[in-house]
Amino acid sequence: MKSFPLSLVIRLLIGISCLAGCTRQPDYFISLPDKASSSETLGAHEIRRYLYLRTGVLPSVRQFAPAEAKRTQVILIASAGNLPASLPVPDSLHKAIASMQEQEYKIITLNPPSGKKILLLCGRDSVATLYACYHFIETLGVRFFLHADVIPDKPLSFSLPDLNLSARPLFALRGILPFHDFPEGPDWWDEDEYKTVVSQMAKMRMNFIGFHTYPESYPLGPNFTSKAEPMVWIGLPEDVQEDGNVTSAYPAMHFTTVDSTWGYWGKPTSSFSFGTANLFGTDVYSASYMRDVSPWPHSDDENISIFNNLGAIQSRTFSFARKLGIKVCFGTETPLTIPRKVQEKLKNKGMHPDSPDAVLTIYKGIFTRLKILSPPDYYWLWTPEGWTWEGETREQVKKTVQDIQLALQALKETQSPFTLATCGWVLGPSFDRTWFDKVLPKSMPFSCINRDVGFSPVEPGFAGLSGRPKWQISWLEDDPALVSPQLWAGRVRKDAADALRYGCTGLMGIHWRTQSIAPALGALAKAGWEAATYDTTPQPGGRDLNTEDFYTDWAQAMFGEPAAQPLGKFFARLDGGPLHK
Repeated sequence: MKSFPLSLVIRLLIGISCLAGCTRQPDYFISLPDKASSSETLGAHEIRRYLYLRTGVLPSVRQFAPAEAKRTQVILIASAGNLPASLPVPDSLHKAIASMQEQEYKIITLNPPSGKKILLLCGRDSVATLYACYHFIETLGVRFFLHADVIPDKPLSFSLPDLNLSARPLFALRGILPFHDFPEGPDWWDEDEYKTVVSQMAKMRMNFIGFHTYPESYPLGPNFTSKAEPMVWIGLPEDVQEDGNVTSAYPAMHFTTVDSTWGYWGKPTSSFSFGTANLFGTDVYSASYMRDVSPWPHSDDENISIFNNLGAIQSRTFSFARKLGIKVCFGTETPLTIPRKVQEKLKNKGMHPDSPDAVLTIYKGIFTRLKILSPPDYYWLWTPEGWTWEGETREQVKKTVQDIQLALQALKETQSPFTLATCGWVLGPSFDRTWFDKVLPKSMPFSCINRDVGFSPVEPGFAGLSGRPKWQISWLEDDPALVSPQLWAGRVRKDAADALRYGCTGLMGIHWRTQSIAPALGALAKAGWEAATYDTTPQPGGRDLNTEDFYTDWAQAMFGEPAAQPLGKFFARLDGGPLHK
């Protein structure tokens, strides 16, 4: 008799069991309206996928048919403007659906007198409907984080539930600021990582991702400056080709294992300790656009390739993000730092690099390229970090306002389809944090991160701004402790409650890591929808709110129901400022 390897037998059994699961037909199906949008279609197939992962049963996805709905239970995914005319919806629900506001959705079970149960997932628009789908998936016990999904091990016995849920965000924009500089952050991300992050953001019902770009020769201490980053190319309009590629560039980098910046020293992976060298296939580990590049400052052709290769990734990634309803923001610091190589080109054209004409020309170059590649929704101008540590002079404020006005002029002259915003380590100058509100157009959103790497509360000056969008950006971790555990869910909740009280329209979080700060990221995503429900009694120290309910839910997802209560209390005690100070 011929024998078979045990591993082959196991694989066959797994395959048979999967096939059996796939062929088991549930007593319901998932339905879409005629001419369903891409978001509605995605939502239907996501529900199908997660139902299979939780139950082992794979429901079908079909077009909604009234006759079939009378015989079989249905999960119907349809936005308010795309409801099937034959759907048996009470007049009161029709009115409620018609009056839904931006990003609002409902998850409602219908029990028509003649027919089977219908679970309706309906949003104001197709993206809100996608949010409804992910909310429903969470009712199955699934939890979404920026780094991955968490799916319970124990299979779920599922029947179509009776639900009556509604949700509307408290902040129009909710999202993240992954910060480029230290190697713990997004410097390592490639196209797959960027797309994974924006996919998870949609599941977490977030809709904003923004990036800051450090300039050339940023002062980091005595005799030590940073190197320019490539998220935003700075140059002349004539150096931008029709496809968005550039023909001239300057030295720029995101981290590789052999380059040094920001106080980190290069080291080939072959010299890594404790066997970790075996994790790498080359001495120089980096994102794809930094591979096969010579040591700093690189060749001219290499620097051009860095910008063009990253630009192609940005174009594909952020076009994808917008399909998920995610707004994209790029930005540089103000006043604009023009790289030395670009300054030389300006001088060759007879322009002084500090002149208004030169700055206007360079902003036109920046915006022209972004407009071609994949236009962001916003471009923010960051006031200098020194304003939070050292203060600023009136002359510095004057130059900053002049620079922003030149950027506004360039935006108009290039007919760029995005909105300028401000950001920084402070909301405005120390003599009046709301001063920019008096001199800049109301169309510009204002934003800032908390001072003191998050230990200071939300800027009260937000309350003094009126008639413009205003975005609070909380620290989900602080950069002096990037190799340490950091639990800041309570502080995120406190910031969200304060931002809501000050009338902020955006709630974002600055971060570097993802998995190790999953609680703070999860708290941020939830706070965008539920901050109005928080008990705002501060915990000892004044910077945190109670998090026991949050960590109980988190612990149940991570460790199972028996561990939820004790571990929820344990992590709630670990969360917050006093232990980290």
